Amino acid sequence: MIGVSTLAFADQDLESALLEIEKISSHAEIFSEKMHDIVEDFKNNPNTESLFSHTLSYSVHAPTQDVNLANPRENLRVAALETIQQSARVCQEIGAKILVVHPGYMTGRDMYDSCKAALLKSLPVLAKIQEEAGIKICVENMPNSDIYLFRSPEEIEWETAIHPIVLDIGHSNTTKTTAEFLKKQIAHYHIHDNDGKTDAHLAFGDGSIGEPVLQKIVQKAKREKAVLIAENKTAKDAKITVDFLKQIK
Repeated sequence: MIGVSTLAFADQDLESALLEIEKISSHAEIFSEKMHDIVEDFKNNPNTESLFSHTLSYSVHAPTQDVNLANPRENLRVAALETIQQSARVCQEIGAKILVVHPGYMTGRDMYDSCKAALLKSLPVLAKIQEEAGIKICVENMPNSDIYLFRSPEEIEWETAIHPIVLDIGHSNTTKTTAEFLKKQIAHYHIHDNDGKTDAHLAFGDGSIGEPVLQKIVQKAKREKAVLIAENKTAKDAKITVDFLKQIK
């Protein structure tokens, strides 16, 4: 299945974004930030569910701003988990089966061990949330920046025992780890392109990843029944990425 992230329509309200996605795809991934923050919307407006009477199926990308599952400060880590809990409830309300979460980031360059320990403490809680909600909470690999955890497959072993993986191929292109990640079982994909250095979320074909890699990904996704999400920053780039995905057999 091919879907589109609402990130490409961040300048529109959520209802308008979903209507635009419906024109080019049968699945929408709601990036729950800014005008598309359905976690806050559901808390403040009980009529929000009426937005989802479209023919689309859904996945949800949990909020990322100030949400750090790897924060060694316990009160902030617990607050992040509460945001994920609220996101899981939203998934139940709209029938979304997948909730994408970021693994967290380091609060200082010398804090890898303490931040990783905090993330390890969060993972069993995520497992409980996903079991109670009847969804998959999928953890996403991160781009090449020193602040992020889970940039390489070597960090995957402490991850996949409980949680499926979202492979963001733009992120893995910046860390030169796409081939290694593809040896793992992937539940969900984010598709966009870049020059191998910056996480630009370009239309596929405008960067350095290349069609042979995408062909392997599409074939693997079909075998494992994973969703391919065009995660671009503009509507034009999302349409190009969707068209690229559709032409690959």
